[in-house]
Amino acid sequence: MPAVEIISGDYPSIRAAIDISLDADSLPDAVIGLDIYATAAAQWIAAETTETGTEAHLAAVLYCAYLIAPQVPALMRERMAGGEYWQQPFDYVDLAGRLLQRAYQQLALAQALVTPAADASEQPTMFALGTAPPNPYRYDY
Repeated sequence: MPAVEIISGDYPSIRAAIDISLDADSLPDAVIGLDIYATAAAQWIAAETTETGTEAHLAAVLYCAYLIAPQVPALMRERMAGGEYWQQPFDYVDLAGRLLQRAYQQLALAQALVTPAADASEQPTMFALGTAPPNPYRYDY
């Protein structure tokens, strides 16, 4: 079982990351909880880092939103088929790319918080300059 899990308490954050106007009717909990979204996000974070803190959890939430975002227009079409017309001119694929970028930024932050600073023994202690033979093609002598 992954160390960071997406739980039902995270679903409002996932909806808000995609679109603040999404609610449980337009993006049901059952959709977010599918293995291809919530479990995949938890497995992604487990593969990327061993961290389990707040930043890693937020990265998993953003990654889950990234996975769902391109599917939002299809969910909205289902809603229109039921008789309710709703159209929002928004590029959800672009949003998915930005969410993925934010997830990786959050992951980098999680890893930076525990990454030890460079040890002084890893720093170079001496530099040397070498000499090169004269350039036979140089005509300024």
